[in-house]
Amino acid sequence: MPYDFREKLIEETNKHCTPIFSGSFLNLLEKGSAGYIETQGTMTIIKFCKKCFGITNCHVVGENYKGPSEKKVFNIALDRHSPIPGRLLFSSKPSNPDFPFDLAIFSLDEGEIKSGGKTPFVIKENDFNFNINDSALAVGFPGKIRYAKSSNKMIHKSCYVFLKCLHLSDRKIILKETPPKKIITDIGGMSGGPIFSFNENGGFNLVGVIYQGRGPTRKDIEQDFWIWGIPITKIIIEKLRDLSKNLDTGIQKIKINIKTT
Repeated sequence: MPYDFREKLIEETNKHCTPIFSGSFLNLLEKGSAGYIETQGTMTIIKFCKKCFGITNCHVVGENYKGPSEKKVFNIALDRHSPIPGRLLFSSKPSNPDFPFDLAIFSLDEGEIKSGGKTPFVIKENDFNFNINDSALAVGFPGKIRYAKSSNKMIHKSCYVFLKCLHLSDRKIILKETPPKKIITDIGGMSGGPIFSFNENGGFNLVGVIYQGRGPTRKDIEQDFWIWGIPITKIIIEKLRDLSKNLDTGIQKIKINIKTT
């Protein structure tokens, strides 16, 4: 892949996802240090039926999460850290055999998302076009590589992995790539991030959401990268349509003035 195209692709795909992380309300509000973040994942930002949604994993927010509290609030990194400008609409758990497990879907205020420098990826029905052996790009924000640049500015570095599709079903995508040399990295925190495929026009399509990733460690002999994801197929499209119909547009906004990049 040409370097210029690769860099442009990375820049464009970064607009459609953001870190999602939790901590106590006061710690994140008053201190803002990377050390006060307790859990971190990634949120994929989409638009369907003129509604804006954030998709991540149930294990990122927790199976028992109902909404923000004094002890636990989830923020996302826009131009500034901000509590999620919306609410949890749906989560799927392993106990639900009729829906792909480990998804959490939030409503989002599109205006606030855009003003914070992100853009929802517009998905359409019957837009899924992905096959075994196709190339893909997985994007996320590993917690291990975030750091505090100053007392009130935090850097969330993104991670990009180019892989090939080994397995595809209506419930699961499995991607793998073996780089020329071993690259030791902890990609924990990419859960909830987008999986993009490439189209004939030089663009990209959203085909899935990551729920697990693994990169080589110092103990590993192999140097493979693995990504497991949930494909955005008919069953998820139907759920998004139902949520769009029932969506309550009343969204409470809370501002937290911690600058981020």
